[in-house]
Amino acid sequence: MKSKLALIVLLNWTLAHFIVAQEISTLIFDTSKNFESIHWHEDGRIFSADYNNGRLYQISMDGSLETLLSGIANTAGGGFAPDGQFYYSALVSGDIYQYSPDGTNTLIAAGLNQPTGILPTTSPDTLLVCQYGNSSVVKVSISTGSITPFAIGNGINGPDAIIYHEGDRILVANFNNHKIHEVNENGNVSEFASIPSAGYMGYITSINGEVFVPSLSGKKIYRVGTNGNVVSIAGSGQAGSNDGSAAAASFSAPNGITANPAGDTILITDGNKVRIMTNFSTVTNMKTQWHISDLQIGPNPVADWLYVRFELKAADSLMYRIINKNGRIVSQSLFQPMGAGQQEMELSLKNLAIGAYHLQILNKSGQKRSTAFIKME
Repeated sequence: MKSKLALIVLLNWTLAHFIVAQEISTLIFDTSKNFESIHWHEDGRIFSADYNNGRLYQISMDGSLETLLSGIANTAGGGFAPDGQFYYSALVSGDIYQYSPDGTNTLIAAGLNQPTGILPTTSPDTLLVCQYGNSSVVKVSISTGSITPFAIGNGINGPDAIIYHEGDRILVANFNNHKIHEVNENGNVSEFASIPSAGYMGYITSINGEVFVPSLSGKKIYRVGTNGNVVSIAGSGQAGSNDGSAAAASFSAPNGITANPAGDTILITDGNKVRIMTNFSTVTNMKTQWHISDLQIGPNPVADWLYVRFELKAADSLMYRIINKNGRIVSQSLFQPMGAGQQEMELSLKNLAIGAYHLQILNKSGQKRSTAFIKME
């Protein structure tokens, strides 16, 4: 009884010090607006397109909003270039514009087939643009406005978003069927992830090696892990506008998504609202001089999958254990890393009841490192 009580006390102390719950709140609510895509530049500027009103806004984190331009019908996707220029699309007219830091708005290309997402590339004169109308991606020259094919077919179906992921990987998201594809430099297409919701999918963003995805139809926010596994991280799945914990919060039409340069705050457009998601990132619980360092878990609280990351200084066979609040081992398994370096495990928690748990990782000598998490619905 004494050892069990000590474990419960330790568990409660760990939870109090290390658990950070994801929260959804509302930054802007204006029934006259219809926020579409949203983009956060490293210099702090936040731009959002208003599809119905044909406007481009600059948003501040105090909830204020400035209209940068108006009169461009059906503003849709966009993207910041490294030099600070902002490019955005007008879907119905088929035009691409450049909005400069000095406020100059310039038409750079016309005649596209319902352009949506835009990716300013590492080439200073080239944009990659999704064409929703014919399910393709094209290259657009900023200087001449010329349009050349890049990728079409092979699963691309009504694309509305295109991003860089993990440096130079190009991902294209389908509005029509909740699939994300990777496109290589030659325009070859392969499936990257399938999001488990029917209906329409919004724009996507890449944060610290993971992809975050809003589902308009599913009323949820999903995360695609570094190995392609998909997990719901916010939204009850019911239409609404409730703030609060990520699991209980509700969305009306989550569409655009972006994050600050630090990667610890997400903004989500939700019809006439801009929502904030905080405390979503992987929780770093401890650093150690043991052969495992930088042990991390996330999300926390968690639903069906727990992501575990750590640095392994030398190849070693490991065991993980999940222990409930009564000190009972409810799950355990061996993990055999391929070698030293960064490691990632994904642990299924689908069969665990709601409650608080400890995760232990042990090496073959019996040394262990431990952290805590909460399992939720």
